[in-house]
Amino acid sequence: AYHATAGAVRIAISKPVQPAAAGPDGEESGPYDRGEMAKRKQKTKATRSLLVVEDEPNIVVSLRFLMERAGFEVRVAPDGEAALQAINAQHPDVVLLDVMLPKRDGYSVCRAIRERPECADIRIVMLTAKGRVEDREMGLAAGADEYVIKPFSTRDLVQTVLTLVEA
Repeated sequence: AYHATAGAVRIAISKPVQPAAAGPDGEESGPYDRGEMAKRKQKTKATRSLLVVEDEPNIVVSLRFLMERAGFEVRVAPDGEAALQAINAQHPDVVLLDVMLPKRDGYSVCRAIRERPECADIRIVMLTAKGRVEDREMGLAAGADEYVIKPFSTRDLVQTVLTLVEA
């Protein structure tokens, strides 16, 4: 078994992924083949985009893996200023936003996004180790749609994000 730990996020892979086998029509088949991935992407209205704003590389790797697997096109910003630049360049459908960031904290980034009418449709999920009630209230008051405390359930996080984009 392979275990990858990213901060408080742990991903366990119990057996190696096997290459896709050819089906009767010569096409690849299996859970990770090109056809299945194409079908999954077609199920989404268009490829949905997600911006991960996180300065911890191990958490970025885990979040990228989870969200790409859920069908999102993922971009990454390592700090608050880079996040705002990335949003200016291309509006994502969802932002996964850490609170404790270099250059500009997550609360400030969230408020800056919400101040722009053209960003009103962006969904923001704050991901943070700050778990006090006051911290959560600050995040929601800044404009976050959801406030998720680390460590978090990867399954619950993916479901939260999918629910937000379908709403």
